[in-house]
Amino acid sequence: MNLLRAIHLLGLIAWFGTAAADVVLELSLGRTGTRDGRRALVRLHQRVDLLVEGPAAVVVIVTGVMLLNETGRLAGPWPGWLVWKVGCGVLAAATNLVCAAFVVARARAFDAVPPSEDPWASPSVRRWHRAILATGFGIPFAIGAFWLGFSHGS
Repeated sequence: MNLLRAIHLLGLIAWFGTAAADVVLELSLGRTGTRDGRRALVRLHQRVDLLVEGPAAVVVIVTGVMLLNETGRLAGPWPGWLVWKVGCGVLAAATNLVCAAFVVARARAFDAVPPSEDPWASPSVRRWHRAILATGFGIPFAIGAFWLGFSHGS
């Protein structure tokens, strides 16, 4: 395995690992009843997305393009499996980056709620929370891209 593939794989590990952590954080949000507990989880999710998950997704995209170039496949033509792999990967990464923007928006909305009110009852916080949950549709595409790359050895 060359260095570029190793960086790509490490990016995938970081990206998938933090995405799994996001699922745990979101499930925990629904079970946490205190404002301070929810604030801590909302901020933790925001930090994970901004400091690790988002950058890892970008590393995977960049190294993926570099791997295509290195193997001479960037110019095409691409075999069908590669079209699906790239399509699934781009969709998964784009969805994840959009989710990160939603996570930041939810944290801002959460912090904008006056201390006397329940942020979880705020329409703005709830709207962003639902938007975050909706981006979960990108998970099967990430799994598909990973499987296609693994099964075809690239």
